[in-house]
Amino acid sequence: MHILIVEDDERIVSFMKRGLEAESYEVAIASSKAQTLDLIEACTYDVIILDIFLGPDDGLDICRTLRQRGVESSILLMTAKGTAEMEKMSKQAGANAYLSKPFSFDELLETLTRFGASGGDDRAEHVPSAFTKPDQSRPTNMTVSEMDMRGCFSTNTGRRRQWS
Repeated sequence: MHILIVEDDERIVSFMKRGLEAESYEVAIASSKAQTLDLIEACTYDVIILDIFLGPDDGLDICRTLRQRGVESSILLMTAKGTAEMEKMSKQAGANAYLSKPFSFDELLETLTRFGASGGDDRAEHVPSAFTKPDQSRPTNMTVSEMDMRGCFSTNTGRRRQWS
């Protein structure tokens, strides 16, 4: 599956790119509307993961523009401001799904799996942002640093480090 991540936060991009590549996804990166449109012209993506707040650019506007140009890729919008109104606006812009930040990498993978299974026809399906840490019984939100460390640990499972 070929994925385009449109995000201007380098920490989030790094975390998502490493994790998705470890899961055998092909990943391209854009951080602005202009880069996104250039990449869309050059390549077809199965999924576009698009942040709503991109500095001077508006992810909802980018989503609308992509749909107006006939882009049929599944679009997953993500935002730190997870409200019912934002979810409604995402659906109206043409998004297939919506994730509230912070989200776990497992939630992202579940959403991508649904896109593959359903062909991306589900418009603006909300995915909750809670993750249950292994040492707790109730869901808690994880910071980007915690998600980054979790990704590192999960990709290095079974490796032992020799301390001198």
